[in-house]
Amino acid sequence: VGFRVYADRQWYVGENEGHVAVYQGIPAQLWGIRFSHVAVDFPELPAATVEQLPLYSDLTEGITSDTREGALAIVQQMKVDTGNVSGGTGGPTPSTSPTPSPKSSGGG
Repeated sequence: VGFRVYADRQWYVGENEGHVAVYQGIPAQLWGIRFSHVAVDFPELPAATVEQLPLYSDLTEGITSDTREGALAIVQQMKVDTGNVSGGTGGPTPSTSPTPSPKSSGGG
């Protein structure tokens, strides 16, 4: 029980189905039992793109954070570092650079 309480208070950024996600728990598995679950998914942020940057090469192992907010800040920095700052599902994210112009949808 104590281990589960500890794991539920941990956060990390990792890979989920080819893209970046914030997980609640620890990046570990024992006898097929995972000790984490996806809390926030970022399908617009490909893991392969992020892992090309040396700072995030450990993404598949999990980049740990003490808080949910800290993990979301890591993802925001990943977006900035990869040039992918076009929104996401992590809630409001402060911008320190000019907002790009909206892209044309091609429709009417």
